[in-house]
Amino acid sequence: EVRREQFSHVLDLVDKGRISLQILPADVGGHPGLSGPFKLLTPDIGPDVVYAESVHEGRLVTAPEDVARYRLLFGRLQAIALPPVMSAHRLRDVRDAL
Repeated sequence: EVRREQFSHVLDLVDKGRISLQILPADVGGHPGLSGPFKLLTPDIGPDVVYAESVHEGRLVTAPEDVARYRLLFGRLQAIALPPVMSAHRLRDVRDAL
């Protein structure tokens, strides 16, 4: 039940336009996102930065050339992920099957 509620919350955020969801199918195999989670942060004022996590710690990446590498990595992940509409349908299907 908790998982259904979590999925419903994410879908509500998608429906309201608060987030964009793209699911990376499990059958993709090896992909650029296996290096670990990261967040590309675009503040209203100042340059973009990245918050990257590892097993041991999180770190803020501020060097423009490193931020550019993460932006490229993010683009590669978007290219192999399902489009947003298909991702929302997939999450709804999974939620409804629970």
